[in-house]
Amino acid sequence: MPIPVAVHAWVLASFLLSNLGSSGTTLVCTQCYGHSAVNYSWWPEDAAKVGKPTADPVRLASGVWSRAYEHALVYANPWASAQLAVVSLPKTGGVWRDVLGQDGLLHHAGGGATLLVLNVSQAAVLMLH
Repeated sequence: MPIPVAVHAWVLASFLLSNLGSSGTTLVCTQCYGHSAVNYSWWPEDAAKVGKPTADPVRLASGVWSRAYEHALVYANPWASAQLAVVSLPKTGGVWRDVLGQDGLLHHAGGGATLLVLNVSQAAVLMLH
């Protein structure tokens, strides 16, 4: 049974928030062996060129944890109670996209602003396209 995308995003974002100066996304070698008919040896985000972290993780006023990479932004909303979090993304000349293709997280506001909306225990790894 495949891992649900929301769980996959949470694990990936949590790793990228907490890793120590590296950008690799292979978490453990249990991925090398697969499980039943599912092969966990290659994940699509393994090809994502997020680069190196450019800052330490920070907790935003909304309670969302964030970390900037050379080519990506990572966000996770760990609230234990039902709290929707909205984060205004930096304006750029490109379009933000979730590495795992999650729908409904990004909303375009007036003036070229893009908002990231995360429910409780929801996470995203965003890159410009």
